[in-house]
Amino acid sequence: MRNQLRRLSALGIAVLLMAAPLVPALAAGTNPRTIHITSASEFKAFAKDCATNTYSQGLTVILDQDIDLSGYGSVSVPVFCGTFDGNHHAITGYDSRGKGSDR
Repeated sequence: MRNQLRRLSALGIAVLLMAAPLVPALAAGTNPRTIHITSASEFKAFAKDCATNTYSQGLTVILDQDIDLSGYGSVSVPVFCGTFDGNHHAITGYDSRGKGSDR
């Protein structure tokens, strides 16, 4: 019984040691492929970068404040294959057909 307990403890320690490099990233909730958008110009740059599906694969986009695209002309996101977290914010003045809206 004592040997089984030692083996089980050793196995548990080994698992913890192997998982240790993952813990900081999981605890912080960070993804190296995450961008935060805080302005209309940042959203426009993001939309331009989404010209191909390879840019947004595995990408997480977090909206950090409300964005108004009125007056920015045509802004469209051609291809997006990632995760978009609106974070309870809104994008206004956006037309998904690529025609800027002027409220």
